[in-house]
Amino acid sequence: MKNRALPVLSSKGASDSDSDLSAPAKEGDSRYLSIIDNVTGPVGRGPSSSHTMAPYRAAIEAVGFLGGPPDFARVLFLNSFATTGKGHRSHIAVAAGLQGMDPEDPRFPVALEVARDAQIQIVFEDEIDDSEHPNTVYLDLRRGDKKLSIKVVSTGGGNYDISADCTGEPIRKKKAEALAQSSADTRLLKALPVLERALKTPRHTWRGFAELAAELDVDCAEFALLIETHIQINNGGLQTPAEVRDAVHSTLMVMLHAVEAGSQGKQNTQVTSGDWGQRLFQVESGFGNLWQAFAGAIAAQEYNAGMGVVAAAPTGGASGTLPGVLYGLMNSRRVSTEKLVDALLVAGLIGLVGFSQGPVSGAQSGCGGEIGIAAMMAAGAASHVLGGSWSEIDAAAALSGQLFVGLECSPAKGNVEYPCIPRNGFAALVAIAAAEAAAAGIAIPEYGLDATLDRIFSIGRLLPRTLRETEDGHWAASLAPTGCCGKGGCLDCPVAA
Repeated sequence: MKNRALPVLSSKGASDSDSDLSAPAKEGDSRYLSIIDNVTGPVGRGPSSSHTMAPYRAAIEAVGFLGGPPDFARVLFLNSFATTGKGHRSHIAVAAGLQGMDPEDPRFPVALEVARDAQIQIVFEDEIDDSEHPNTVYLDLRRGDKKLSIKVVSTGGGNYDISADCTGEPIRKKKAEALAQSSADTRLLKALPVLERALKTPRHTWRGFAELAAELDVDCAEFALLIETHIQINNGGLQTPAEVRDAVHSTLMVMLHAVEAGSQGKQNTQVTSGDWGQRLFQVESGFGNLWQAFAGAIAAQEYNAGMGVVAAAPTGGASGTLPGVLYGLMNSRRVSTEKLVDALLVAGLIGLVGFSQGPVSGAQSGCGGEIGIAAMMAAGAASHVLGGSWSEIDAAAALSGQLFVGLECSPAKGNVEYPCIPRNGFAALVAIAAAEAAAAGIAIPEYGLDATLDRIFSIGRLLPRTLRETEDGHWAASLAPTGCCGKGGCLDCPVAA
């Protein structure tokens, strides 16, 4: 499979650091980065957005090209997929996608067995190739006389780029026609010139969004609603602000359900005991009701680790932080559902800035690109609930995100469980503390949200490959060998080495 070059077919989201990160839509592709579809979604099975949701979605797309499930599939996992694919259940996700299963399908976790019973032959291979993107999968598929070759590059948050060739002919999608201005909503029509300017800027910034919102005289949540509606219309998706709010509400319900489901029983995890969320909800904490934010984040992340259906906000590995914060605020401050929808829109706007500036995946930016962005989104959401202004939301996000600059991503044994699950819980507490601090006036404007994102991605790119979501950098590798005291300091000590 060394001759792997394929024509570019489509882009499902932000690209990697070696290409044009900032372009909201690639040439030949009408999609804009979307709060609902790319930042607080997609909704799908955990444990990883990059390594579970993305290959599943790409396999679903492949089934559409073939006209049905393949008879034979050869799947080549490269680089981070090769080293952590089993822990991320990438094999299961591909098998489920190739059979056209819905994420809610109860057969999803046993998709490999279902494929075997259906006499679908799937062969998996692993390879390390530094010339390829760190998150790459090749699929050679056959259905009758039809053959399909696909290259998938997972770009973070469940998004992916895909190129394909079917029976020797490149497959190209018809460009979806934008339906701009089809909405009769007067707020949207009035704001349209400003929104068009926002999307012409190749690299979103928080300060830029704030300046445009000031022209429209709207708060952060309203601006997020308007710009997402405009993006949806251009993508041929939702057409009105009311439809967008309904979709955000649906995402919120998925998040809150993940907390509830994760707190009610043992999850199907592989490294942890799977009952941390359940235990933590029984603790009488000195944090009071806000303890539920910590426990809720742990519970939701355990549910994700057990292949539960979650919203990748911004990624599967960081999909517990925001649900935990929203759940905690809902119960500790009696926040209404409508206010939580507003808060989720604010979080999505922060994520939109992040997605436009860098690769939001552990394999490219370390855990700072995942849990760091999640903490910033959650802090912004909490700040909005507390009545925060644009500048206070800016400060809250910056205060939380700066703690995760340079954070490695090395899941133990290749599973999105440890240290991922506890990190989500502590990020939730950090987010709420940051929002409270911002409300008290703790801020340094020149080191705000934009500067923090720049730092997260800049330092993330400097991390060695072994600390960016590859199993050779996992925590278990740091354990001292048998016979070593583990204290370090000896000549040629393996711990020091």
